[in-house]
Amino acid sequence: MKRFKPTLTFILLICISLSIEAQVPEAALDNVRNNYASEKIFIHYDKACYVAGETIWFKAYFLSGFLPSTLSTSISVDLVNDSGRVTDRKILPIINSVANGSFELPRNAGQKNYTVRAYTRYLMNFGKNSFYYQQIPLFNPSSQTNNSVPQKEFSFYLLPESGNLVAGINNVVAFKCTDQWGYPAEAKGNVINSSGAIITSFSSAHDGMGKFNVTPVAGETYTAVTRVGGASEINKILPAANASGTSLSIQKTNGKTYFVVNSETVFNENLQPAYILAVMEDAVIFKTSFPDGQKNFKGEIPVASIPGGIMQLTVFTKANQPLAERLLFINNQDYVAGGKLSTELVSTDDRAKNSYSFELADSLSGSFSVSVTAADKEIKQIGTDNIISRFLVTNDLKGYVHNPAYYFEGDEEERKNNLDLVMLTNGWRKFSWNEILSARLPSVTYKDAGYITLQGSAFDENSGKRLSETSLSVYIKTKDSLNDMIILPVTKEGTFNLPGLIFRDTATMFIFNSGSKNKRTVLQPATLTISALFNVASPSFMVSPMPLRLRDGTEKIKNLYSSVLSNLENKSILLSEVKLKANTKSATRLLEERYIKSALFSSYAAKTLDLVNDRNAANTSTNIFEYLKGRLSSVTITGSAGNYFINYRNSMNLSSGLLSMDLFLDEMPTSTLQVATIPVSQIALVKVFSSGFVGSAGNGPGGAMAIYTKRGDDTYNVTAMDNTFRLKLEGYSSVKEFFSPDHSSGKTATSNMDYRTTLYWDPYLQTDPSNKKISFSFFNADQVKKFKIVLEGMTADGKLVHVERLVE
Repeated sequence: MKRFKPTLTFILLICISLSIEAQVPEAALDNVRNNYASEKIFIHYDKACYVAGETIWFKAYFLSGFLPSTLSTSISVDLVNDSGRVTDRKILPIINSVANGSFELPRNAGQKNYTVRAYTRYLMNFGKNSFYYQQIPLFNPSSQTNNSVPQKEFSFYLLPESGNLVAGINNVVAFKCTDQWGYPAEAKGNVINSSGAIITSFSSAHDGMGKFNVTPVAGETYTAVTRVGGASEINKILPAANASGTSLSIQKTNGKTYFVVNSETVFNENLQPAYILAVMEDAVIFKTSFPDGQKNFKGEIPVASIPGGIMQLTVFTKANQPLAERLLFINNQDYVAGGKLSTELVSTDDRAKNSYSFELADSLSGSFSVSVTAADKEIKQIGTDNIISRFLVTNDLKGYVHNPAYYFEGDEEERKNNLDLVMLTNGWRKFSWNEILSARLPSVTYKDAGYITLQGSAFDENSGKRLSETSLSVYIKTKDSLNDMIILPVTKEGTFNLPGLIFRDTATMFIFNSGSKNKRTVLQPATLTISALFNVASPSFMVSPMPLRLRDGTEKIKNLYSSVLSNLENKSILLSEVKLKANTKSATRLLEERYIKSALFSSYAAKTLDLVNDRNAANTSTNIFEYLKGRLSSVTITGSAGNYFINYRNSMNLSSGLLSMDLFLDEMPTSTLQVATIPVSQIALVKVFSSGFVGSAGNGPGGAMAIYTKRGDDTYNVTAMDNTFRLKLEGYSSVKEFFSPDHSSGKTATSNMDYRTTLYWDPYLQTDPSNKKISFSFFNADQVKKFKIVLEGMTADGKLVHVERLVE
């Protein structure tokens, strides 16, 4: 995608020197671009609609201008019911301009349209209209929800092409007809004057939209008499025509696109058009000045050299007063990242394996997600969206755009003309020129926190005084099995700042002052939790709930719901069997299975100390080495903090004497210095290996010791040391892992039926300059003879990928 510098300007036809005042719009745009950069969100779902009891998997992509957005580090994704209540919320980290998550739908969820609402702290500054919204149909045939569709009410909108009607010249008037939920309604009718004479006729060309031409007379009243759906009649008075004014229109001739400015009726020199400004993503794309006194001006728009997206054309006076405005979509497809989806193995047989690969045309870093769904079990909905239509169209327009993906499914002239009707009938979501030029812009009060940040003050518990110019040892254990040791500086004023934390669910921090073992440090946090950050002045949710509209009958929904329940029951039975088998093993053995990842540490004979299940395990020792002294007959530990020496059975070398044991922390080589900083309360297992352990360098002639730190719930079964302060932190929302069964052994007589409708979901696909190819494989479910593959993504230079394929 082409990147434009803020100063880039195309001069069309005739350009004249401009006064200092004429630079004001460009300078005002600089302020918008530098302080109010746009942030757009697109979410790829594993499928378009759901049945109660299923899981919604999703991946969010972020764009700012023409490039992946780096404005935010966290996002709130809310699931909102039709009454505006948030039924579930996920706070997720944004890493490399993407985030992924999931919603688990309860089995008793009502049958209705839910809405996914997504926003960042940055977007909260600009109100709810800047948020991402997407309606998600949820079906539940057992629900008692009243899904009767109320009687339709229709609205008819008239929108002059350049914003106003001007008397005495030809004007283009666009129109749009919708029902009360925003769905399009076909309309046709006549425009009549005050005497009832028909001036012109019209009919909708696409999705309730159309346009007609009219040359109004000043002082005359015109009415559009409209028939909707062949029955309802709507009478709508056209906007009053100005006796004097400037019109702006777009003409397409012989493959070229022109803007046409007409000011024949303007005689006030102060209202004469002086120049036209073309803006895209808050940057000037071109500027053309008009010769003094010229009433008509036509200029070619250099479409081939302009990036794809919505361009705003505005005509200004010499005093920088906007006179007329028009939106135009530039569709030269430079926003598409070239690539090819290839079939490596395909079969629609029950439980058959399928393999595909996607290769980018260019060697670029990129992030992608792929979903494969059972197309013959899909509940078809009206209207679709994808990463291209969302980022290039719907994110920049107000109101509901019906079926935006349609406009990018082909390159026919009719489709382009229909997209131009969207430009004519939907409002501009960004700032108006009046707001920009008068500097009436919102204050940016909601700041991105930089992931999870802990700030506050540190105190000595006994004296109550603030600590000053010292360092604290902070050991962090997360519920998703991550751990870290951090040295946290304390300022002279006794404050601390720990930014940039990324973890799921919760984390427990153990803080102690290693320089004063007998003093207990207390932290007083001053920052909000990650979820509270998104509750601050959270705007109310206001949307008219649309009724569920189906192309399929209720019988198909009932069958699908029954299949989903069967799948859930089958998983419950499988989990029960696994749990029953696991309970026959000892507690220590189960603990080892949870902690030991590498075969090197499980297949070799070793002595094991279980500090989780041993209720008599003391935790008052200053560190694990002090705790182990005298507890292992084969191990000798000498020295003190910072200078421990560990020896196995007096093993020695003729040249260097006693040998030190190799030391591992969570199966990674470490040192006694690092391990000595970990509280005993956070140690789960200690394993001692004899000489010759193959996991050590040189086959471990001095033996080896593997120490495992506690994970998950194990961290809550302990009490901190006397001089250790424990603090629990809220993390990001957990993400349910997608279950992709392995059917390589085929179907047996005792196999449960596989009724999955999402056959595959992977939000973690990536390319880089050295590898531009990604591959994925999946097994088909039972009774699926047609499946749909949807791959979405974005490259590091902001180019977009949307690939859709139906296999049958």
